[in-house]
Amino acid sequence: MPLRLRVVPIQLFFGKTEVLATSLPPEEVSLDDLDLCYELGWGNESAYRHQKSHMHMENFSGRTARSVRQDYHATVFIQNLAAVLALPLYAMVREATAHQKHTYQLNFASAARAMHGRAARFLGCAVGFGEALVEALVKCVKDLSI
Repeated sequence: MPLRLRVVPIQLFFGKTEVLATSLPPEEVSLDDLDLCYELGWGNESAYRHQKSHMHMENFSGRTARSVRQDYHATVFIQNLAAVLALPLYAMVREATAHQKHTYQLNFASAARAMHGRAARFLGCAVGFGEALVEALVKCVKDLSI
């Protein structure tokens, strides 16, 4: 049985036109609803691209389904941990570069990669865990020579 597709042009906020293909008929899903779905899903697409390119999400340490799941969840954990611990660093970067002509920001991909090699070591010692991770992230910021 052939699949019928509807091709819909969506005007993006910066003027570019994106063409979407859907099997949903117009009487079930309007053009405005498709536009909203596309907009709401963009954050997920960006996160997936970040995971693949910056966090090397498809580089697994094993071949079994279990090892792939463990690698995936470990990477997501590292990203979340880096995000939480990087929150105070955003203010530090903003303050340290307030006099600069350009706006600087923390390179989250670098911070998450720095966390990847250190998190297991830090998790092994319960005392000072958060402080040690924050110190490692501060070192990353200082290494950027801001």
